[in-house]
Amino acid sequence: MVSCYEFLTWSHAKAWLEKQLIQLNSYEARVREVEDVVEKLKKKRDTVQHTVDEEERRHGRRIHVEVKEWIESVDKLILAYKDFHEDENGHNCAAFDFFESGYLPKPGIRYHLSEKADDITKQANGLLQNTKFDILSYWSGPPSMAALFSNLGYENYTSRNDTVKKITEEFQKPGVRMIGLHGLSGVGKTSLVKEVVKKALKDKMFEVVTMASVTKNPDVRKIQGQIVDMLGVVLEEESDIARAARIHEILNNENKSTLIILDDLWEEVNFNLLGIPSELEKDDGVTNFKGKSLDVDSSKNVTDGKYLGVDGSANSKTGTLHGADGSKNVNKRKSPGAHDSVKSVKKRDILGGGLKNANEGKSPVDASDRMKTEKTVPQYKGCKILMISEIKQVLSSQMEGKEEYIFPVEILEEKEGEMLFKKKAGIDGKNSEFDKLAAQIAKKCKGLPMTIVTTARALKNKSLSVWEETNRKLESQNLTGAPEFSTKLSYELLDEELKHTFLLCARLGHDALIMDLVKYCIGFGFLGGMNTARKARDKVYTLVAKLKESGLLSDSYSSDHFTMLDTVRTAALSIAYKENHLFAMTKGNVDEWPDKLERYAAISLYHCDFIEEFPRRINYPRLRVLQIVNSNPRPKIPKNFFKGVKELRVLILTGIHLSLIGSSISCLHKLRMLCLEQCCMLDEKLSIIGELKKLRILSFSGSDIKSLPDELNELKMLQIFDISNCSQLKRIPNGVISSLISLEELYMRNTLIQWEDEEQTRQSKVALLSDLKHLNQLTTLDIQIPNVSYLPRNLFFDKLYSYKIVIGDLSSFLETDFKMPEKYETLKFLAV
Repeated sequence: MVSCYEFLTWSHAKAWLEKQLIQLNSYEARVREVEDVVEKLKKKRDTVQHTVDEEERRHGRRIHVEVKEWIESVDKLILAYKDFHEDENGHNCAAFDFFESGYLPKPGIRYHLSEKADDITKQANGLLQNTKFDILSYWSGPPSMAALFSNLGYENYTSRNDTVKKITEEFQKPGVRMIGLHGLSGVGKTSLVKEVVKKALKDKMFEVVTMASVTKNPDVRKIQGQIVDMLGVVLEEESDIARAARIHEILNNENKSTLIILDDLWEEVNFNLLGIPSELEKDDGVTNFKGKSLDVDSSKNVTDGKYLGVDGSANSKTGTLHGADGSKNVNKRKSPGAHDSVKSVKKRDILGGGLKNANEGKSPVDASDRMKTEKTVPQYKGCKILMISEIKQVLSSQMEGKEEYIFPVEILEEKEGEMLFKKKAGIDGKNSEFDKLAAQIAKKCKGLPMTIVTTARALKNKSLSVWEETNRKLESQNLTGAPEFSTKLSYELLDEELKHTFLLCARLGHDALIMDLVKYCIGFGFLGGMNTARKARDKVYTLVAKLKESGLLSDSYSSDHFTMLDTVRTAALSIAYKENHLFAMTKGNVDEWPDKLERYAAISLYHCDFIEEFPRRINYPRLRVLQIVNSNPRPKIPKNFFKGVKELRVLILTGIHLSLIGSSISCLHKLRMLCLEQCCMLDEKLSIIGELKKLRILSFSGSDIKSLPDELNELKMLQIFDISNCSQLKRIPNGVISSLISLEELYMRNTLIQWEDEEQTRQSKVALLSDLKHLNQLTTLDIQIPNVSYLPRNLFFDKLYSYKIVIGDLSSFLETDFKMPEKYETLKFLAV
């Protein structure tokens, strides 16, 4: 036996006793401590959970396992603390309140609760220390096919069941490579295709489905990007030819059954330039495909050796001057030969036809020639192509006369149109007058679903007199005139804000980026009360949703884009021409700047040839918007060119030779949006831009500037600044960024700025990344940082609404599982 004295003097026993006494004595302090640390943990958990929810639900990204496990551990610990905190009987017995209750604490309970509080505190501190995740989420690959082709709101028509059945049958035939679908604009071709594809995916006919919109004026890079998006591929190649070769290789080696949908074809498409393998056949283990001639001109024409005018006419070698009222002023031009555009290509046929001997100045091979690739295609499951066009002849030519695989989408039967109209107009049959008018108006919509839906939605909840007036006006409309009438009817019933937005949408073209619409709205300044870029963005998204609901806009291939049917755009441009005096020219010849343009408020010139030099000065006193998107060779703009357009609010110059020394751009004191993109700056005198003090948006994206001027610190109202893809930009002077006190969005991707190292004392007048902390309004940042040493000690990224940050050499990230988010995609993204 050990005596009490011996026990107390024994060192181990003494230590044990001290521990017990500490547990008993520290109860109150530990209860307060655990309460504080758990509260901190809750706040941190909420912050992480909010980010996780946004990444997962809004942007469809996958959350890393370690992040999920951390959240689960925190939730379990919070539940344990809740049980601890709510044990009132235990805490009453453990509390030392003898003078109030007359009872001493129970040592056993006090000891147990003190120990439990200490244990929870240690676990909470450990979890707080483990919250420094390098990245919370990762790109999960292409979005769900079923989600892309969900086709919500699709109306099933009995008259079209036969067409759906036939297309489905062709999908299942191994020997059928191409399928065509044609019908009038607004008849519902695209919606029907989405419904067919949805069923095909459900029946597992295809593993991958991708869709691209070709349009009258095809943009090769956009089409290529749409094709590979659903394949989970990032195209880093610079030239269209190299990108096409990469797509061709991917599709040829794809071991999944693939369907490519090409929508809105207006002329025969050069599959080679898009990277789509042409007629693919098996022959002794060698893959053969027919190569079309490859026409690679500066306007990015994907039609087969033809120059595509904006009227979409076949074999057109003309640029068409459009005044949106339908009038045309045609100037003849020759399409540049392919040998002028691809001289730098090595002597090899990377696309199966059209490039061989290109560097020798010889013409591309004839379309009739067969070229053999030496590469075999193991386990090739097949790539089918479904093409959609208004013109059957286009499909027939593309498919080499195989008309048995071309199917029409007919107009609705009279009864189907009437039922659809009543449904969209909210007619329940209880009011005989409206019911009768609904049947008459539906009949005059000529069986076109788009016209029926647009007209019905415009008349919903309107008075009987409006219905009667609409019915009278529709009497004189023919099959092609009804869609334009329904568009103008819907337009007239919009409020002023929606009218203005709708006309801007028409100007932006097919599959337009909503962010471009946001910038236009800020540039015009017509969104009343929207004094920040974020508020303007939210407002524009709401306006776009309303226009989609009215039937005037349609969903595009992503939520960040929208599109508009050609018939709707034609009507919209006609309205813009008459009301807003819009002048637009696409791929035409500009041999002189006519005086008649003086009355226009907006002029847009896309990929035009400027035969003569720009005039020394233009006098267009009403002009508010001037946009020139140019291809090579780049024209030069004279110094005094802008002196006669002092009311200008929006100026967009793309692909222009520009000298700013003494430039009259400095006269544009009312300018709110200036975009000098992909421009060749003939000097570094950008300082005059500091005189444009009303600028809200400034972009040098893709231009060859080397340094930003100190004078930019005068732009106190600037909200959006874009210097992305400025590969030669190395220097930002100290104080420029921090002085942009209204800046909300800053885009700097693919721009290797020479930042000052945060750890070194400042000796040069170069910007620090910590300067960004002075921008109290900043909500969006898109930046590439070459080295982690440039990062400020106290990161400010958590205060941003959206950021995309790459630290290190971007080339090291270009692996199969890495996909850089789109510039204007709203998310929080960090790659180290």
